[in-house]
Amino acid sequence: MAASKLLLRIILLAPPVLLALGGVYQLARSPFEFSGRVPFLRVLPMWVISVDAVIVSIPAIALGAWAARSVFLSTGYRFKLALTTVLLSGALMLFVAWTEFKLAGRSERVFHYAGFGVGTPVGSLAFTIMGSLIGFGFIGGFVYIYCRGVEGEHKTRFDRQEGETDALGEIIASMRSRDV
Repeated sequence: MAASKLLLRIILLAPPVLLALGGVYQLARSPFEFSGRVPFLRVLPMWVISVDAVIVSIPAIALGAWAARSVFLSTGYRFKLALTTVLLSGALMLFVAWTEFKLAGRSERVFHYAGFGVGTPVGSLAFTIMGSLIGFGFIGGFVYIYCRGVEGEHKTRFDRQEGETDALGEIIASMRSRDV
């Protein structure tokens, strides 16, 4: 593989790998998420905040790993890029990865709202699960678009090999020769 293709492959793998690493970092930091600094978090048991962090990290890990695998397999041989699709979807994945890294280790996250009546453990977990599912669907759509923007040119079993006769082409040619 040429050096330029290898560099392009690494650049294309960066957004999904960083997304997965952001989720892994969030997951690794989740046991240390509780804090007594924020007054409304004292209402919640300490384990709720750690479980919330685990719930938020799972979609990032799953989507990042799936996208990294898909891009890795697509860029193995020859591939084409839909540049606008890859740039826009990759920018969103990088933003989500950056958000995962920034939110890890911060107990005053946006998904711990006391004002929305989720100051109970069940409310906080339900709010986090709902937000994670919505985020998973939204970001999952962009991850899917990113993976479709990197199109591999793989030979399939239906492609003709060199030296192979084209049976259908020969049938059509013989039909045309009879008509003349």
